[in-house]
Amino acid sequence: MKLKLGLLSLTIGLLSIISATPGPDHKVLWCHYPPGQWNGTPETSKVLILSIDVAAEPGHLGHSPLLSNSQPAEGVWSPVSGCPNVGGCRVTQFDSVQLVKLDPQNPESACVCPVGTNGAGAPPANAGTEFENCGGPV
Repeated sequence: MKLKLGLLSLTIGLLSIISATPGPDHKVLWCHYPPGQWNGTPETSKVLILSIDVAAEPGHLGHSPLLSNSQPAEGVWSPVSGCPNVGGCRVTQFDSVQLVKLDPQNPESACVCPVGTNGAGAPPANAGTEFENCGGPV
């Protein structure tokens, strides 16, 4: 009897682990600012692009720093707009660099690599691909 009960418990435990494991289609790329890396703006803060389960989004939003428009700075990464931001420039996917407006006074200005990177002032290399990057720090 103890053996049957033990096997039943083991089977139920394994089935609960298997059924709780999300598939790859439940994942999103998430913009995350580690503790101490947010300094007020996405352009000058260190961001990490993480792969998280969709179910974890509310928990991550609960501790997100805020942008100047009071919206969360953390959120789903998009290949078009990048991480949430006020200025409209994205974060590069390969090296997680926040692009900046070539002319900050012009909202239609192109997004380019920031000062301090090898690609400063230029569009990122391999734009629109998973290898989009600014060439690393100078």
